[in-house]
Amino acid sequence: MIDSQPNLSHNNIHQEHMVPLNKGWDEVRDKGLTKLEDFLTNGDKIEFTRKEYMQLYTLVYDLSTTQNEVYPAELYKRYTDSISKYLADRVVPKLLGLTEAPLLAEVELRWRNHQIMIRWMKNFF
Repeated sequence: MIDSQPNLSHNNIHQEHMVPLNKGWDEVRDKGLTKLEDFLTNGDKIEFTRKEYMQLYTLVYDLSTTQNEVYPAELYKRYTDSISKYLADRVVPKLLGLTEAPLLAEVELRWRNHQIMIRWMKNFF
């Protein structure tokens, strides 16, 4: 006998939304992190529509809760690596060569930006 009711178990629903890690991370990076980094570096306006935000959040959730045991740890590694890369590539060069008051002002700006970055990253992750 054929069951006319769809199987709505968590595993079945989750498998329909399974995204390969590299593809999912590329999307998070391109649609979320790059936009955030550009805002922090250039002062570009940061705008995420509700739909964009929910898509990113859902994608990260799906990657985090997959049946693949490697994904959550790898996702966390990429999360921390992205912060380290931003600091090394975009923040440290701005601080090099500065001294006294200009250095203090730049450190203050970069610290505020770092707080904004972490707040947004926590929203996504």
